[in-house]
Amino acid sequence: MLPLVRGIWLLCLALLPLALSAAEPRLTKTKQYFLDATKESPLEPGQDRYIEFERKRALYGAITPSDQRERYGNYFAFFWEAPERSDVVVRLEYKQQNLGPVVQSKVLTVRDATGGQTSRFQVTGDDYLQYGRVIAWRVSLLRGGKVVDQRRSYLWRDK
Repeated sequence: MLPLVRGIWLLCLALLPLALSAAEPRLTKTKQYFLDATKESPLEPGQDRYIEFERKRALYGAITPSDQRERYGNYFAFFWEAPERSDVVVRLEYKQQNLGPVVQSKVLTVRDATGGQTSRFQVTGDDYLQYGRVIAWRVSLLRGGKVVDQRRSYLWRDK
């Protein structure tokens, strides 16, 4: 009987790192939308109605042309899960068209996060009008100052 107990104990020790890593927050889905200033309505034959909905959602409440101009740019929604209650930092790093290799970032801290979460970022207004469209991005989830999960766009390159 003793070898069986020892075997179970060793199996538990071997699986412990997997159990600990499963408790870390993780990204589940990414949704991005670009509101283009040059198109009145992006809906074309055969195109998904989701695109028209996102445009209307982004422009809701923008009455004047100045208000609408402030809404043009990039919108990001990152969906993630936190299996256990903890403070999580969501960091979006991005490069814009007119800034070359300069990396900018936006940070959102979520206190006592648990369960399914959504973090939204936008690069709009003067940031978009002056520096252009976001051409590459990387999002990171940090817990205790350590990166626990990360996603990036195809064009993102680390130095």
